[in-house]
Amino acid sequence: MAELDDFWDIASLMPKKKKSVIAAPVQEPVSFPSPQAFSDTEKTVKAEENISLKEREVTLIEEYEITSHPFLRGARVYSVTSPFHFYHGFQEAAALSLSSLGKNPPCAFEPFFSYSPQYAQLSQKQMSYYLYFRDCAYEGRYIKTTKNYLLLFIYEILNSPNLIPKEEGALLLARLWAAYRGAFPQVDKYMREWLVDYCLLYRVPFPYKEIMSFLPALLEEGAWKEFYLGFIGEASQDTKAAIRYFSKYDPYTTRMSQREELFSMLHHIEKALIPVFPVLLQIASREKNMVSLKSREVFLGAVWAGALRYRIEVSYQPHFAALRLAEELTAAVKYAENCLRMRLHIKSRLMVREVPPAVKELIDGYFEKAFPRKEEPLPRPVYEAQYDAESCAFSATEAEKIENDSWQNTRLLVSEEELAEVFASCDDEEEAPPEPERGAPLSDAALRFLSALWQGEGALANEIAKEANTQKEALAEEINDYFSDTMGDIVLDMTAEGIFPIADYNEEIAGFLRAYM
Repeated sequence: MAELDDFWDIASLMPKKKKSVIAAPVQEPVSFPSPQAFSDTEKTVKAEENISLKEREVTLIEEYEITSHPFLRGARVYSVTSPFHFYHGFQEAAALSLSSLGKNPPCAFEPFFSYSPQYAQLSQKQMSYYLYFRDCAYEGRYIKTTKNYLLLFIYEILNSPNLIPKEEGALLLARLWAAYRGAFPQVDKYMREWLVDYCLLYRVPFPYKEIMSFLPALLEEGAWKEFYLGFIGEASQDTKAAIRYFSKYDPYTTRMSQREELFSMLHHIEKALIPVFPVLLQIASREKNMVSLKSREVFLGAVWAGALRYRIEVSYQPHFAALRLAEELTAAVKYAENCLRMRLHIKSRLMVREVPPAVKELIDGYFEKAFPRKEEPLPRPVYEAQYDAESCAFSATEAEKIENDSWQNTRLLVSEEELAEVFASCDDEEEAPPEPERGAPLSDAALRFLSALWQGEGALANEIAKEANTQKEALAEEINDYFSDTMGDIVLDMTAEGIFPIADYNEEIAGFLRAYM
C-alpha cells in the first residue's frame, strides 16, 4: 500500500530547484556627524495608546491676555507629562545638525521618503543634500526638495526653540510654507495649525505678511479661521478675494457689472475698501457677548521630543459671531459701487441698508480723490455769437435816454388809472422785498423722517413714524408729493424691503434739510 501511495506523489517526481539567496540591501552609513550619534539619540517608541488625561499631570504654566487681535481674547498654556517619552534625543540630533549651519557645499539632489522623517533615516548622500537644502532656505533660496526633507526641517525648527530665536523660527516656518505649499499642498493642513501653535506657545508676533498671498485660502478651510480672520484687514493685495469670501454681494458676478464702462472700473471698489476693513473689524469685535474656548495639543501630528507636551486653551469669538462683519461689508461694497456708478453717470443704483458714518466717510474720501469733480462749462454754440450786443463804454446820458423812452412807451400802452398806480408805487425810495416764508412746507414728523432716512438711520425713521401715530408710507408720500410739485420728481423709493432715499437726489435732500431743519 505504501508503494501505491508513493505512486501518486507527483511532487517527488519534479526536478529539484536550487534555493535562491537574495542579498539584503546594504545601506550607506551616515557619516555626519556620526552614524552612532543619530541612531542612539533617535530611538522611537510605539505610538501612545489609550492614555487618558487622568494618567497625565496637567499643569498651568502661563496665562496671558491677547490685545493685538480683534477676535482672540486670551490664552492659557498647560504642560502635560506622560509616562511615555517619544523620539528620545531628537533635540540633541537637531543640535548636531544645526552645528554645521552655513558650512555645507552644494551637492546633487537625492530623493528621500519616510512616513515620519528623522535624521537617523538619512543616508550619507541624503544627509548632505538635506544640510545643503536647509542652508539655501536660510538664505531665502528655495531649491528642489521632497516633502520629507521639508517636514524634517520643520520638525527641527519646532524642537529647537533654544537654538533658533523664536521670532526667526516663526519667519522661517512661514517662508517655507509660502515657498513650498504649491509643490506640496498636503502640508497646508499641518502648517495652518502648527504656525499658530508656535506663535501662541512662544508668544511671538505672527508673520502675517509672509502668508498674505494665500490668506483667503486659509479662510476657506481649517480650524483656525478665527485666528486668520484677524489679519484680513492687512490683506490689501487680496481685497477682491476677501470681498468674495465675506460679502453677500459680489460686484464681479452681477449682470450690471458686465457693462464695459462699469466692469473696467470695479478695481476702484477694492481700493476704496482697503481702509474700511480695519474699521469693520473693530465694529465686529465689539460683539463680546459670545466667547468660546478652543483647547488643543500643540504641534499635533509632528515629531516632538521631550517628556513634556503642551496644551493651549484659547478664548475667542466664534466664527459665526463675525456675521456682523459680513452684513457691514455687504452694505459697504454696495455703497462703494453706488459711488462708482454715480461717477460714471449710470442712473440705476443698488439698494443699500445702513452704512456706518465712518465707513461712508472713508469710501466718499477715496472717490473724491479718484474722481475729482470738474465743473467745466459746456462749449458755446458758434451761432450764439451772432446775437451778442455791440460792446461799448457806459454812458449815463445814453442810459437816461433809454429810461425816458421806456416811460414814454409805458404811457402809450397802459390806461391812466394803471399809470397812476405805477407812479404811486414808485414814490417810496426802495420797495422792501417780501419776507420769505418761515414755516417748513412739510410737517415736523415728515421732516425728521426724511432726515433719518437720509442719514441711513432706518430704525430711527420707523420710531419717528410711531411717535407721530402714523404710517411711514404716509410720511413718505407727503415728502414725495412736495418734491414732485416743486422739483418734478420723487426723492424716496418705496420697495418691499423698505423706504430709501434715491441716491441721485442726495444733494437736493441735503440742501432742503439744511434750509428747514
